Amino acid sequence: LTITAGADVAEEIHVPDDFDLNAIYVDMLGDALAGFAESPARAAIPLADGVAALDMAAGALESSRSKKAVRLVGACR
Repeated sequence: LTITAGADVAEEIHVPDDFDLNAIYVDMLGDALAGFAESPARAAIPLADGVAALDMAAGALESSRSKKAVRLVGACR
């Protein structure tokens, strides 16, 4: 993962070769299912935060495809 600020690389993160990305999804799914089992049901994050995360992911994909910076517009905290 490379994070840039303009043309300068701000941060690079390297994961180990044996890193299991699926473990993250399994943990997240387990947490979500546990929340649904509670009474009343509990969301891990507010819906608006989930939508914002999807917008950021879509922006990252578009930036990768176009090789250009993508400006995200929306509510920021």
